[in-house]
Amino acid sequence: VGPGRGSAAGSLVAYTMGITDICPMRFGLLFERFLNPERVSPPDVDIDFCVNRRMEVIDYVRQKYGEDCVSHIITYGKLGAKSVIRDVARVMGVSYGEADTLAKMIETKPGVKLQSEWDEKEELRDAINASSTYKDLWKYALRLEGLTRNTGVHAAGVVIGDRALDNHVPLTRGNEGEVVAQYDMGAITDVGLLKMDFLGLKNMTVIQEAQEHIQRHTPDFVINDVTLEDQSTYDLLDRGETMGVFQMESGGMTETCKKYRVRKIDDIIDLLALYRPGAMQYIDEMIEVKEGRKAVKYEHPLMEEISGSTYGVMIYQEQVQNAAKLLAGYTLGGADVLRRAMGKKKVEEMNKQREIFIAGCKEHNDIEAGLASQIFDKIAGFAGYGFNKSHSACYGMISYWTAYLKANFPVEFMSALLSNEINNTDKIGVFVSECYRMGIEILPPDLNKSQLRFSPEKMRNGELSIRYGLAAIKNVGEAAMGLLIQDREENGKFESLEELANRLDGKVVNKRILENLIKAGALDWSGETRAGMTLKLEKVLQSASALQKDRASGQGALFGFDDIPTAVPMTAHAGEQLEEWSKEDRLVHEKELLGFYVTGHPLDRFRGVIDSEGYTPFGMLAEVDTSDRRRKYRFGGMISLVEHKTTRAGKPFGVLHLEDFTGDAEVVCWSETYIPAKEGGILEAGKVIRFESGVQVDDRTEEVRISGATKITEVKTKAKKVKGLELTISVLRHSAKDLEKIKGILRNHPGKTEVYLRFIGSKGRAAIMTVGESYQVRLTEKLKGELSRWMDGV
Repeated sequence: VGPGRGSAAGSLVAYTMGITDICPMRFGLLFERFLNPERVSPPDVDIDFCVNRRMEVIDYVRQKYGEDCVSHIITYGKLGAKSVIRDVARVMGVSYGEADTLAKMIETKPGVKLQSEWDEKEELRDAINASSTYKDLWKYALRLEGLTRNTGVHAAGVVIGDRALDNHVPLTRGNEGEVVAQYDMGAITDVGLLKMDFLGLKNMTVIQEAQEHIQRHTPDFVINDVTLEDQSTYDLLDRGETMGVFQMESGGMTETCKKYRVRKIDDIIDLLALYRPGAMQYIDEMIEVKEGRKAVKYEHPLMEEISGSTYGVMIYQEQVQNAAKLLAGYTLGGADVLRRAMGKKKVEEMNKQREIFIAGCKEHNDIEAGLASQIFDKIAGFAGYGFNKSHSACYGMISYWTAYLKANFPVEFMSALLSNEINNTDKIGVFVSECYRMGIEILPPDLNKSQLRFSPEKMRNGELSIRYGLAAIKNVGEAAMGLLIQDREENGKFESLEELANRLDGKVVNKRILENLIKAGALDWSGETRAGMTLKLEKVLQSASALQKDRASGQGALFGFDDIPTAVPMTAHAGEQLEEWSKEDRLVHEKELLGFYVTGHPLDRFRGVIDSEGYTPFGMLAEVDTSDRRRKYRFGGMISLVEHKTTRAGKPFGVLHLEDFTGDAEVVCWSETYIPAKEGGILEAGKVIRFESGVQVDDRTEEVRISGATKITEVKTKAKKVKGLELTISVLRHSAKDLEKIKGILRNHPGKTEVYLRFIGSKGRAAIMTVGESYQVRLTEKLKGELSRWMDGV
């Protein structure tokens, strides 16, 4: 459960009852921000819960207050400026392309109106006036704008009544059959009903899961009890290693952390309040004061008491309230009314409040009218950007907890982080890259070792690594993997593919699932090649099916079921003797099923180049600052596909499909830089390139994308080549059995050629060793055939 949310954290009663975990005295939070006599609307207590168990809370409330006294709350989707243009165009038969062109002329921002866009944009007026159809479309759109388009269910809101809710509000049913009040949130408050927000926060699930991992070796660990003075946590934030840290992941926030030099929990709370539109303008000013490079001039000594802790800048609504109380004698409730008036900037109300403020300053602190008016204007300027400190303090605590876990329990934290993106392969790739940067090994899925989700696992060298979760493999199903793990725990590890097929119901773990498990590397422990297991799978399943039918019909062996063999004899060509798939084919399967390359990467030779700090990872595009369209970013990656296209004017251009260690991206390469390989250029699949490009938000999809590549060059590495025979041993795919097999094969082919063993881990790090003279060989095609599975890089 979250430590609190919103203004409720200002309540000492809520804190002492354990509803919130933030001491309002410690952080200077105001009760009157939550509840006061002058407040018009009733307050509510919003609570964050672990996503996995949020429904348990709602079920508990239903049981406690009665099924007919609890319901969800309806939401009404409106016809917004952009959507109404598209909807009317569709009804009128205007083509998608034309409607899209018109819709893109409308600004993408909350609260935008068609009329204001018409008044401000000449190009929009010209486009509409150029066509009678467009004029009609615009006329209809203006009339329909703002009407209700559809209904939904509020993501968090729950209404609780003191009696059956149909006495108060009309009810309906949602898509899942749940009871939903047909009054929206505003109307629910107006009729006097209590609205609660039970919010599912994924970060609480991450913290919960990380805590469970930690408690396996430190049983008394509880995240709520950790010290707020942990230096390693603040060092991590100072280094900008904020990936996975709540509310601090964006590229801009990362840079701000580095500049701000976080030293205490209050710094985190301040940053969360500051890093928003409007307030961001004060960041550099605060840093200058914080570092002693600039002094603050206060209009009155009391102003230092109000904003001294935030270096002369009022970043909180509570500071505005305190200013009104200390300077002009407002009650804190009255100060809240002033704060709201300043935030809404209503001229009439502002003029009224200015007079009250000036009179109060004179009466309580003998401040002259001119200075009082000047202070009022300054406070009003900050009030527009002021943030609720109670909310910032609560979320600052969650930010601290996630940073603490990452700094002190990195494997447990990253395991939880990966598990909570189990269905988002793009995000998994980003987090895996972060694990590699942190020096954490990612172990491939293993039917005998993997849990359902990502989990910490101790390696032979005593260090903790992260084992890939079975449920994260595409197209295998969480339910089937759950049954597989249950069987493993009850009946012991699996010894072979045949035993696996015999022990599990073929209807639950079918051919497709087993095929995907093999391709994902989850059966590499068997010592057989993935190609060989795939080839014999059909026969294995037929034999297992016959065996299971015999069991079901009671036809056991002479002395009972124990005599039935668990392994099925297979012909030699179908087993491990079959030549393994190429490294490229295996990696393609891994990327498809796991979301990233586990037992190697096509770009392993380029580690340290395109994953260095000078390059922006594709997986972090969503976090890039897009405000400056002229800014160029540096990218690097491998071309997986080149699409050759031409413009309407007949000029050639290309769309490059690229991938790096964190994910995939598409980039347009215009005619001036588009030189495909067949014309003497470097643009072809398999090439590794670096380039520069701007980054912008796509108007239609609203996703961040790379705009257009310039300064394209090929990336090359100076790979060290060894003389003789080089065999590659993956610490992830291979075991001691492989070394024994290699040893036997080498002994059968004595000669003068030196043999090298190249050991490679998941992070691309490699170590090469030379075997003794007694294992030197004579290179023949037969020898290469026997060693083929260790000769292709992985």
